[in-house]
Amino acid sequence: RTLLRFDPAAVSAVEIRGASGRVSLAKSSAAWTVNGLPASTTAVENFVNSFSGAWADEVALGSAPPAGFGFDKPRVVLTITDSLGPHELRVGAFSPPTAKTGGATGPPDDPSPPAVTRRYVRAPPGGLFFLVSDAAIQTWDKPVQSFR
Repeated sequence: RTLLRFDPAAVSAVEIRGASGRVSLAKSSAAWTVNGLPASTTAVENFVNSFSGAWADEVALGSAPPAGFGFDKPRVVLTITDSLGPHELRVGAFSPPTAKTGGATGPPDDPSPPAVTRRYVRAPPGGLFFLVSDAAIQTWDKPVQSFR
């Protein structure tokens, strides 16, 4: 299942808030900036294009309160703005172990990752909860240098 549906060509801004800090990408005409400085158009467009096809491993829950799922202190918040407005993803805690993932024990907010690490992702806020590979999520938390 696709996490977000948007037209990469219509994206005008991207904000990443994560362990790497805050990165703000903005497009004016055909040029991109990162935190107000010139950015590599190729790097930004590659990121946006790769993210437009991001898939969830599975739907975790139809809806539930965010307590215990790590959305109070998300690992990454990614906001993509296009002609329809902002679209936000919030990355929460590691999912508990299941037969599908195997691995460690503990509640959803346990900081120790299971053997196959997946995290809860909410898209958009108030929407469905998904399970997404932590390896994929790590590619979303980009430092400023990745876009220069």
